[in-house]
Amino acid sequence: IDGLILDVKTGSGAFMKKISDAENLANSLINTAKAFNKNVIAFITDMNQPLGNFIGNWLEVYESIKVLQGEATGDLRELSLALSGAMIYLGKKASSIEEGIEISSELIKNGQAFEKFVEIVKMQKGNVNVILHPDKYPKSKVIEKIYFKNGGFVKKIDNYTVGICALELGAGRKTKEDKIDPKAGIIFKVKIGDYVKKGDLIAELHSSSKTKVDIVKKMLYNTIILTSEKVNKQKLIKKIIYDNRN
Repeated sequence: IDGLILDVKTGSGAFMKKISDAENLANSLINTAKAFNKNVIAFITDMNQPLGNFIGNWLEVYESIKVLQGEATGDLRELSLALSGAMIYLGKKASSIEEGIEISSELIKNGQAFEKFVEIVKMQKGNVNVILHPDKYPKSKVIEKIYFKNGGFVKKIDNYTVGICALELGAGRKTKEDKIDPKAGIIFKVKIGDYVKKGDLIAELHSSSKTKVDIVKKMLYNTIILTSEKVNKQKLIKKIIYDNRN
């Protein structure tokens, strides 16, 4: 490894709740990398809301496939392009991160990015058919939708509790003995700053258990705070640290 791109999260769904703590962690990691003569760039990125819309093991793979196939837009694509663009720049294949992003975008557009992913799956003896036909992957036994009871602007999302909700549905472990349900999770439909009306969709809950879904419904609804005043969209990339002097 000659270079590293670090994605250091900050916000309600991250270990580092404050951006200052995220910056301290990033600088510490940069110092470690430089001690081994590695080039490194750290991104401080927002985790006050879900990245992308899909939360859960298979669901996140599904959304990643859609990004690589050029079918997904939004913050997951934005961050994927930024991180890959930075790596292309660090690998001296671009004169700037911006040029690297342009190269990454073109590789998605012409299909080479997805082809490379399929190649990697083959090398690791994975099920390529699932990657080529993700919509044929088995669905959860229980899929339920929850809707807004009121309208307004999305002011805040308790992203930590959103993660707990996904865990409760079966997407994570409470103990090491717990079994993960790869299909379980949440398709979260809103972002901070969105205007929503009563009856608009908040999320789809996926699980093998109706009991788990019923428990999570109220929990997830309470993660969102609405306001009548317009709310600015969250800035995804808070800061890029090239070295400790920035």
